[in-house]
Amino acid sequence: MLPCCELVVFDPSGELFLLLNRDATQSEVVAHDAHGDDAQEQDVSHLSNNEEPSNNTFTGLWSKTSTQAVEMQVSLKHLSLASKFFANMFGDQSLDLNGHEPNNKEMRTIPLQGDDFYSLQILLNIIHGLTRRVPRQVERNILLQAVILIDKYEFHEVAEVFTDMWFESLRPTLPRNLHRDIASWIYICWSLGKSEEFEALTEIAILETDNGLEDPDVPVPFWIIAEIRSYRREILTEFLSILSSLIDRYEGPRCLCRRDKDCDALLLGKLIKGLKNIGLYPVPDALLLNRSIKSLFAAVRDMELSPLCKELTKKERKGYSSLDDEESFRRTYHLKEELHNSISSLEKKFRGLQLKNGGKSEVRS
Repeated sequence: MLPCCELVVFDPSGELFLLLNRDATQSEVVAHDAHGDDAQEQDVSHLSNNEEPSNNTFTGLWSKTSTQAVEMQVSLKHLSLASKFFANMFGDQSLDLNGHEPNNKEMRTIPLQGDDFYSLQILLNIIHGLTRRVPRQVERNILLQAVILIDKYEFHEVAEVFTDMWFESLRPTLPRNLHRDIASWIYICWSLGKSEEFEALTEIAILETDNGLEDPDVPVPFWIIAEIRSYRREILTEFLSILSSLIDRYEGPRCLCRRDKDCDALLLGKLIKGLKNIGLYPVPDALLLNRSIKSLFAAVRDMELSPLCKELTKKERKGYSSLDDEESFRRTYHLKEELHNSISSLEKKFRGLQLKNGGKSEVRS
């Protein structure tokens, strides 16, 4: 063991040592007995990274203000079977570490800088069959860190039973609207292949974020961020086109309301003033809008667009020369309703991104 380094043993005869740092400012369960005696293990079914075990099965809790170097003694065979990443790293000569002398410990130590210690500890317990040491429930942040490592080292299959268990226990906390954890949940659902949840969460991101989805603490794949922005831009472009068409209709030479010559001008003024008040006039390019689709739709729905004239009586409707003329008046009188219906039609088209066959590829229908 390296000087001033804590040893965590998963396999006392393990050929490989993983070296990483953990944040000693958090009270975290660190170690297991060096002999891997399952009979002495406890079922930490509700353990989070701030909880204390009930007996001395674990070697201790750390509350220092610095990082602590930790070595993890693991089975190379178990690690290679569980992970294509490590299997490819060592290749066909995994048992002798690519020809390195097995007794040379420096050659058998792999630094894993930046990996979350607590989450990796849980995953290594799973890989080594020490399932009594694996919590049955975890907090969202621990699930996120575990999923990051699962994705990085390709532990998906070996950890699937537990990740499904953890996910189901956290299902009630899935965001139903825009939330600070939306990016982490999207990443978790993408990595674990949770198609329905991924679609629902990305729909929230498309409609309720100001300009896509970014979180420096969550490695959401760029293609997901790009697709959210692209879909958001498509919706806004169609929405702004509807507004432009309405303005063009009332600015045109055709008289839409033949009952009152001032009605068209009044509605045009109300429409332009209302759009200007919410930053939509002159009608901007979709790329320049840094507001959520949901907030824009709500603002347009709240605009005051009542006409000057009243609805036609049955007798007055007979005076129109064609159904087109009557339809023009009807649309004038019901401009606000027409605008609301257009927005509702757009909303019915909304769908989040989809995972093809539960995998990590996107297809949008």
